[in-house]
Amino acid sequence: MVIRYGVLSANQLVAGEPPTPELIEEKNTKFNFYNNLLHDVASYGILNPVIATSGDAPDPFLKFVNGRDIIITHGNSRLWAANHINCSVPFILNDWHGDMYEYEQIVNYVQFESYFATPPCWVDIDKNRGLQYGPLHELQQLHNRQWRS
Repeated sequence: MVIRYGVLSANQLVAGEPPTPELIEEKNTKFNFYNNLLHDVASYGILNPVIATSGDAPDPFLKFVNGRDIIITHGNSRLWAANHINCSVPFILNDWHGDMYEYEQIVNYVQFESYFATPPCWVDIDKNRGLQYGPLHELQQLHNRQWRS
């Protein structure tokens, strides 16, 4: 697997788990989440890359990934917003076949961090899921998932 960076228009990427209309309504009712997200993406663009994967990932959760499709595995809400306003989406790519040469290979953490307006609090490279990262509150969720497996 090779870790890469790229930018594509939102309509060139595939949502792994797009938000459902019910989820959008629920989160807007409780937190105005999707309305705020649309406003922020329209005002500032996508500031931090989403996580994408391409190729045959070993993790069964990613079994829908094949060929040269680029599937968003983390950041589907940002992709939803980008599709609504037709903007570009930066992504960190888990290139499982190592053949997506058109995207820049990431070779160290300094380079990785340079793609973020707000660098993630944690970064992990898992042999089955690839590179993952996120805010501090997700670290506990990741820890819990690993211990339950």
